Formats: sequence, structure tokens, C-alpha cells
Amino acid sequence: MTDMVSRAMRDQGAAIPHLNKGEIKDLRGESRPTITRVTGGSTALSLAALPTAKPMVGVGLLNGKAKASLVINEGTTAELTFTANRPGEAGNDITVAVVDSAGGGLAVSVVGTDIEIDKGGGTDDAAAIKAALDADADILNLISTATDGVAGAGEPAVAAAANLTGGTGDGFSIKVNGIEQKVNGEVTDTAIPMLVDDLTGAANLDQARIQVVTDGVELDGMQIAVAT
Repeated sequence: MTDMVSRAMRDQGAAIPHLNKGEIKDLRGESRPTITRVTGGSTALSLAALPTAKPMVGVGLLNGKAKASLVINEGTTAELTFTANRPGEAGNDITVAVVDSAGGGLAVSVVGTDIEIDKGGGTDDAAAIKAALDADADILNLISTATDGVAGAGEPAVAAAANLTGGTGDGFSIKVNGIEQKVNGEVTDTAIPMLVDDLTGAANLDQARIQVVTDGVELDGMQIAVAT
């Protein structure tokens, strides 16, 4: 009888397969993107001081996804590299064009995700163009700009609108009380430079909820005090 029972159990095999190391890691939550805290002095959101920067730190915030980028005038002192500040395929929709209206001086603008650099008849170098792009909050919500790593002393040529490429994943969004907010520069795997510019409906002493979604994963929410 004992021998028959032993053979029957051997024939059934293991009821539950063993987990490999990667599966164990996922179950423990070690690979889950996480916000740990809001940084930079007082963490309260002042309704009287919007827009206001409220950087956050965490781990795994890019969730393994890539950012889109574009290089123009590559290999010259006029080289400019534009990199989407958020990871994801949405960055591939961003375009950058260099035009010359022949008057008015250097100007930058953005409509939706289309960025235009107008030389305005001037001879501004790459460093000056970078500074102008970095000073525009709407553009900085989309891209960061880098020169050739030396001085950016060359004058970029007129260039037709071109898309950033290479972005992968479902993207990145940050909301406070359900309202989409800007970023104030580059999102990294450990930092989000959040720029809060809309808290419609919030009042003094409220608790606002911060929500971040990265590549389809909603991070655990955080609460932050609202003050006038």
C-alpha cells in the first residue's frame, strides 16, 4: 500500500512550480517604481506662489524606459542635443525646427509639442539658443538642451522640423488632485523636478494628492499640505 501511494504522488508532480529569482524580486516589490519624499524646504504648496517647484525623489522612476532625443549640427561647435524630459514613446512626437524670420532677434516658441527656434536675423550661437530654450517653462516641460560640451560657440543653421526619436514605453505623467502638472527639467531614475502651476479648487488646509504614472505603473500616492 505504501509503495502504491508513493508512486501516485510521484506521478502527480509538484502542484506549484518554483519561482525563479526574478519572480521573487517582483513579489517583494523591490523593482516597483517608488516616490520617497518631496524635497526642497517647506513641503506645503502655497496657492499664492504658483507656479512653484516641488522636486521629488524616489527609485526606479523611469521604470526601465528610454527618452527620445535629437541632435542637430552634429560634430560642430553649433551642435545641439534635445532630449525629452520624460521617458516614453510620447517624446517621439516632439519636433524642433530652426527658422530665420530675418528680424526681431532670437525667439523660441512651442505649440503643442512643436518647438520653433527663430534666429530673427541674428547670429546667436548654440549656447545662447540653449539659454533661451531653458528659460521657457513650457519648452522645459518637454525637453532639455545640451551644447557640444565645449562652449556652444557655433551658430546653428536653419533646419526643417524634425522629430525626436528613440523614446520607449507608455510615458510619464504627474498630477496633483488629478490636474496634470509640468516638470521643470529632466526626470531621472531618482528625481522628478515637479512644477505645480494649477491647483484649481484647492483651498487652505487641504491635503493635495500627488499621483505619478510611469510606463503604465501608478506609483503609491503622496499627500501634501495646501496653504494660502
